[in-house]
Amino acid sequence: MNHEPKAKNELSVLKARLYEKERIEEYLRAEVKELWSAINSTNASFLYKIFLFGIRIGRRIKRILKSHASSENKSSIVTDSISDKETKYEVIFVIPSNKVELGGIKSSFELAKFFSQNSLILKIVYINHDPTGISSESMIHKSKARNLLSNIVVACGSEATSYLSSSESFAFNKKVAFIQGSDQYFDSSWNRAAKYLDFILESDLVLAISPYVAKVAKFYGAKNVVTIPLGLDLNNFYFQETLREKIIVVPCRSNIEKGTRLVIPLIPKLKELGWTVIGFGDLPDINMANEFDDFLGRITPVQLGDLLRKSQFMLDPSFMEGLGLTPLEAAACGCVPIIGARASYKELFKQGDEPFFELPNFLEPDEVIKKVMNIRHLEYSKTFSELVLGVDWSSGYEKALNEVLNIIGER
Repeated sequence: MNHEPKAKNELSVLKARLYEKERIEEYLRAEVKELWSAINSTNASFLYKIFLFGIRIGRRIKRILKSHASSENKSSIVTDSISDKETKYEVIFVIPSNKVELGGIKSSFELAKFFSQNSLILKIVYINHDPTGISSESMIHKSKARNLLSNIVVACGSEATSYLSSSESFAFNKKVAFIQGSDQYFDSSWNRAAKYLDFILESDLVLAISPYVAKVAKFYGAKNVVTIPLGLDLNNFYFQETLREKIIVVPCRSNIEKGTRLVIPLIPKLKELGWTVIGFGDLPDINMANEFDDFLGRITPVQLGDLLRKSQFMLDPSFMEGLGLTPLEAAACGCVPIIGARASYKELFKQGDEPFFELPNFLEPDEVIKKVMNIRHLEYSKTFSELVLGVDWSSGYEKALNEVLNIIGER
């Protein structure tokens, strides 16, 4: 190996470390900002100033101050009881975090946003707070979710269903499970996984992200299951007739089921064969960036779309997906996906019209290399893009809305 590729690899590691440090710095800065806001709010509060005034007065008038503080507390309690009157919402979404960046949380947020845009009065309760996440009037942390009433609660994932099973923060009439993956297999807590399956069984409606997920939900006893493949962002992921570079893109995630570790050992061989290998996302081990020609970290949909439109292949070794949008985004851009066998696309595309090449797994590296080399001169870009667009990616939102309205009784 000559010196130039080695220098580029070292640069990728440095960039990966920089991305990680920038993300941590963003988090810490946002957290400090929130803490100062809380401190300033406390300093500005009337009761706090009274408390400081009482200390300065001294012991002689302690009783007077205590009496005054007591009366203030009573008025405070009255105010709280008025402000905490039960609030009625048509729908409450429960999501894992306010960090709406990728995966299931983003899909849940987009569905909630669609409901809101169609005149449903809703609130989003998020379980884990991230200071760099979204802050809006429609969102509230679980610690502040009290005395809420709702016709329907939509639980998004096992963390949400576990929270609802033990929470008395608010009341609701009907349960909806929005299922986007196989949490029963991969949640680190079996108690959460078990409650997730119980919630599916008890739900008045299950919204499944793919036919595969719908089939699994029915197996576990779901009574009313509707498939809603929520759409590709066609504003960012679209085909463009262009000369493609000899680039292979690798989406990376730290979750073990995403299979990133299965591709990393293949990269030196691909580079020997003349391919430029570019990774993006999160690495299980930051030193893996050393193997790529370039590692981009977390990138925006606009940046990803631009990368896919100039690249020839994507290698996605994930062996478990609820739907798996990334290979479909690649195909929409004309970047040919080679994926590990998964059930998530069954019934979504007709047999023989799949916009990807599927391997039994990535555990046989020679088969992966063979597939890349056998199809490298064949033109699938435009064909695969058209096959992806054959799915109605916009109807899922409408279907979900109609089903929820049926339960509410507004139709």
